[in-house]
Amino acid sequence: MKAVRNILLLILCIFIFPFITAADNSTPEGFEKYFNNISTKLDLTDQQKTEVMPIFLSDFNETMSVFKKYGFDPSKGEKPGIFKLEKMKDELQQSEKETDKKLSVILSSQQMDKLNRIRAEEKKQMEEELKAHKK
Repeated sequence: MKAVRNILLLILCIFIFPFITAADNSTPEGFEKYFNNISTKLDLTDQQKTEVMPIFLSDFNETMSVFKKYGFDPSKGEKPGIFKLEKMKDELQQSEKETDKKLSVILSSQQMDKLNRIRAEEKKQMEEELKAHKK
């Protein structure tokens, strides 16, 4: 059971961290803030911003749709339980794969590497927050 819990924690960290670290990330304004932040970190050109914005927005909307489907509302500051995570896992993984496939056509390999490092940093931060919350 502990192994399953750890796997689900990892899923939480990788796929939905950007949307639940701050409740306003699940709003259009929150998305805009997130997109501007990630654009700066990836040093996107104006052309790349134009091309990747719809991809990130589609991923955002798909994630919110999955959340809604499973009765999870991050705009209320909710965090999903293990059982909801298990149910959402496959859909969120598939969405991220599709997003990465689309992004890899536009972003350089260095930018994709950086995006993956950002995701890893987000995962680490989420793990630390969850550990601190348990104490």
